[in-house]
Amino acid sequence: MPLKGDLPRRTWAYRADGPRRAFDQPERFEAHLIGFRGIGNTVGDPFSGKSGPLEPAVILRLPDGRKRCFVRGTFCEADQAYIMDLWLAEMDRIQATFDQTERPVKKFTSARFGEPGSAYLETEHFRWHSGTQQGTGDDHWSNEGDPAKAKIYRDGSLAAAEYWWAFNEHTGALMPFWKETTEAGRTRKYGITIAGTKWNGHHVQGGYAGGGYGGCGIKHVLAGPWPHGLFHEWGHGMLANEWQYGGGEAQADMDQCIARPNTRSNFHIHAPCQNVFDDGKGYGKTTFYAITGEDPNWGHNYHNSLPIGVEERSLFQTVARVGEQRAFSRTECTVLVTGWASTARDWRRSTAKWKRC
Repeated sequence: MPLKGDLPRRTWAYRADGPRRAFDQPERFEAHLIGFRGIGNTVGDPFSGKSGPLEPAVILRLPDGRKRCFVRGTFCEADQAYIMDLWLAEMDRIQATFDQTERPVKKFTSARFGEPGSAYLETEHFRWHSGTQQGTGDDHWSNEGDPAKAKIYRDGSLAAAEYWWAFNEHTGALMPFWKETTEAGRTRKYGITIAGTKWNGHHVQGGYAGGGYGGCGIKHVLAGPWPHGLFHEWGHGMLANEWQYGGGEAQADMDQCIARPNTRSNFHIHAPCQNVFDDGKGYGKTTFYAITGEDPNWGHNYHNSLPIGVEERSLFQTVARVGEQRAFSRTECTVLVTGWASTARDWRRSTAKWKRC
């Protein structure tokens, strides 16, 4: 998400316990903030000891002109607060441009959390179903030992989901239930069932994680103020999951990497000679999306936004067609689709640390 207007220049300071910095980097440096990568949240996870804000990653332009991404937790608390203030202002700006369909919000619990019952919580685009009692020992959602922290955890979960929706809508993704309504005339919402919670005093909701177009089920530890389980399962409802090769788990994993920039690149880096995607069970196969997403012709969330043709069973068919429609030449499309393996192979050869094919 690029910043609009004048780009702020600032002296940035690494935090002592943050991500490692190179030995030759100073503790402080000046750089322009030019944009954000992924999303943040105004609420942190109280059970992890950090109930404060979770800032997004930032893109800085260094004095020598290079652009670099710095992930959450890199900078000192003053810098983190500065990042959050600007990011929230940008979120307000882009959300004012969104679809303004009225989406009434309702919340219902048959009992207080900690007592036998069930809960139905809504935000503008999501609905959450859970039991009101702790079902397992690691249940933060309905934690009975510290109900105050449990409420922060739930509130953070709801907030994170809406920030995720906003990011996807901003990037042009084809959103679930776009304009659809129920028979009663209410707008449909993405449904989330919290597994591992106890319903009505006796039934512990089974399951761990699974999702599709209409919603998902995720265990409490996959929800929370940073619901990485939601980000992944959301991906299973996107059109890209129709791809036979490289779809499914690769595309869903990439949604996790988009929300919080990182790389799950074990396959692409360790074994590029086995093709970019060798099957449809692509856990960890995200580097192709990450590298091609750096191209402004595509953008970091392009796999959720691509209009996929009815008979296109491969990411590369869609990429080649859309690239051609965007005035790429056939040669450029070929390089994009087939040349990446050579790039990855050269990348792998540049270091002795990666495994052989």
